Amino acid sequence: MVMDGFINVDKPKGMTSHDVVAIIRKQLPRKTKVGHTGTLDPDATGVLPICVGKATRLAEYITGLPKTYCGELTLGVVTDSWDATGEVLASCDASHITLADVEALLPKFIGEIEQIPPMLSAIKVNGQKLYQLARKGEEIVREPRKITIYGLDVVKSEFGIKNPKILFNIKCSKGTYIRSLFYDMGDALCVGGHMSALRRLAVGPFGIGSSNNLEDIKTKLIASETGCFLPMKMGVDHLPVLIIKNPDNYDDVLHGRAFKVDFPDTPICRIETADGILAGIASVENGCVLINKMLLSVEKADN
Repeated sequence: MVMDGFINVDKPKGMTSHDVVAIIRKQLPRKTKVGHTGTLDPDATGVLPICVGKATRLAEYITGLPKTYCGELTLGVVTDSWDATGEVLASCDASHITLADVEALLPKFIGEIEQIPPMLSAIKVNGQKLYQLARKGEEIVREPRKITIYGLDVVKSEFGIKNPKILFNIKCSKGTYIRSLFYDMGDALCVGGHMSALRRLAVGPFGIGSSNNLEDIKTKLIASETGCFLPMKMGVDHLPVLIIKNPDNYDDVLHGRAFKVDFPDTPICRIETADGILAGIASVENGCVLINKMLLSVEKADN
């Protein structure tokens, strides 16, 4: 069974990203490298791309890709975690809030904005993760971070009740906390709010449609089936592509040697063989290809 590729997991609620990695690792041969491309909150569900084998070397190129979520904002209730898992700090009757009020607010939260990450997050400050400090009862000042909201659309809503609920589709940049976004939106409406549900629909090219539930993945891996694996190239398909046609240059790639080529300078590109196999990641400077990562072995190339 090929052990290099991605497994697109539809993460269940109540499980950490590390839990998912551990479960998949147990089904694979010993010493197989397994990792994820960015954490998803335990209470959230949805797309969690898992890297296996040489695909772990490509995780950095996926982490920064835009992400799409479906999230529910409940107005009138503020919690210490800014989501439904935390303790209620304040509550009020928000039944006067209307859809028009929410829609008038949206332009302020679209584009490049600043947000303060929640205390219950994995961001490190002085070597300690914020959630570790929060569990000790400590709260520290967090610096605002610039993030980008590419799209923020109301999908469904329920108004005229004490705690209105609004379901949004959100497309955003790396580093965005939907909990922070909803907290700020509730604050701007002067009633407070928290994230009551979250499902990740996509990470770059990895969408919910190509995901599999964890039990199905375990069954396939135990049976040594490859149906749950997605190709390594999928994770870097957004990078410029340099296709190697000269056999000498192909040998250069395999051995990590620099070589000249007629190709625009670029800080990063993917290298493919003439038959579309991902061979490596490189940069091009003054027409010289510098290999950053080799993804094919000499042994495989000779077979």
